[in-house]
Amino acid sequence: APGAEEVQTAGAMCRFDHRKLVVVDGCCAWCGGMIFTHAARTQWDNLACLCEGPVVREFRNIFQQRWSEAGGCACDRIPARNDCGSFSGGEPDCPTTQPRCSQIPPVQSPSRAVENQYSTELGPDPQGTTSPTQLQADSNVPGRTPIRIVRTDVGDRSLRQSVYHAVDTARRCVLLENCYFTDDLLTEKLIAARRRGVDVRVILTICGNIEIVNRYVVLTANRLHRGGVRVWLAPRMTHVKAMSVDHCWSYIGSGNFDDLSLRNNRELGIIVSGAAFAGEMQSAVFTPHLSQASELLRPLPMRPSTLLAKMLGAWL
Repeated sequence: APGAEEVQTAGAMCRFDHRKLVVVDGCCAWCGGMIFTHAARTQWDNLACLCEGPVVREFRNIFQQRWSEAGGCACDRIPARNDCGSFSGGEPDCPTTQPRCSQIPPVQSPSRAVENQYSTELGPDPQGTTSPTQLQADSNVPGRTPIRIVRTDVGDRSLRQSVYHAVDTARRCVLLENCYFTDDLLTEKLIAARRRGVDVRVILTICGNIEIVNRYVVLTANRLHRGGVRVWLAPRMTHVKAMSVDHCWSYIGSGNFDDLSLRNNRELGIIVSGAAFAGEMQSAVFTPHLSQASELLRPLPMRPSTLLAKMLGAWL
């Protein structure tokens, strides 16, 4: 297009720039997991968010740094307006009270019989205390939703650290959706959370766009199922990368829950603190996707290619 400039990057082997970021006028930033293809826009479930406020400056700096690293002219500073209006029509309302997930009875054994006693509803629990995961996002701006940028990059593993810590400290519930879920350590942490009595619900798909990954997801689904975690299988490709913990901590980003995203790729996401955003995530993403998916009630059959996927796990 006239006036547009493009630079191409050449990353190290298995270290791809997997970020999705658009900054407009220095006033708003769009980020998440959605890619710019026809299939992603019309056939897949996807998720991204539009951010405003002080966090946009950090997004702009991230883009500017990568632009320079990729060969773009360092003097091409991204212009920023000083008259930014609100794209959403007003400041977000951030309530001080935190709704809770349904109270879960103590787990005696990670059996499906026990799991089936639980309601599929995700209503608030009026009792309970604030989860320590709420403290993982910080903001000093009154009336704004607290946002913190997390990354996977050279010398920065804040995405992995934040996700692991959130699951380790979960008290009420964990909701997760991703089609490339192959990280064994996160699988173990979710099972450990379930054994602590946390309501853990995971949406996966085995009809994704990468067949070898689909085979590994079968392993993940079966391990979670055996560990007492409730697993749903989406009927189509879901490209969502999202997690919500205790109705007060939420993640949206480009990073999948796999080894590439958590350790190797360049990834970018946000951690959002507060009940308002978590509630919106639940109503707009998790609740409808759970209603469309099928719950896994018995282990999935294994194929020979599943063993190959296990051998290649560190590369997926």
